[in-house]
Amino acid sequence: MASQYGNEASVLDLSRAAPAIAAYAARRATYCAASPRSADVAFTRIADAASPGTLDAIGSVCDSAATPVAIGSGAFFASDEVVLSVPSGNDRASGDHTLALMRGDGAGHYTFVSHIALGNDAFRSAMRFTRAGARDTLMVCNESSSQGLDQSDCGVLTQNGLTNVVHSESESPPLEAAGS
Repeated sequence: MASQYGNEASVLDLSRAAPAIAAYAARRATYCAASPRSADVAFTRIADAASPGTLDAIGSVCDSAATPVAIGSGAFFASDEVVLSVPSGNDRASGDHTLALMRGDGAGHYTFVSHIALGNDAFRSAMRFTRAGARDTLMVCNESSSQGLDQSDCGVLTQNGLTNVVHSESESPPLEAAGS
């Protein structure tokens, strides 16, 4: 969709998703097989200034066998990148999901760059925005529901986490009575 500011582009190029997910799984397997794991700080570090620390603060990325989900691709910081929503291994209160940035080499091979943010429940992309001569922009949301309250935090992806975060809350609709 075109606007005066640029184009809203497709959020995910599916041809990039599978190789990025496979590369992340391989990187995680290498990290989990290493001894001691603490020597590989680059894999567990969180780049988000709002949630500093490591993925091993409470849990371990190795404790989760769940497959990462590709939520966006584009030229966010370099020319070929994929953003993954990954179970962190932490408990929910400490952020049970993280965003992982994978960078391509142009030949279909991806390498892990960093974990960018922690959040409760899975992340999803809301929109990718492109402009001629500029880097792509990805809006990411982290939605959760607790005790009948739906919450959504959305922000623009940066190398230091999510910025310009917008927080919204609403009550969950009541459950329909059985047989209605």
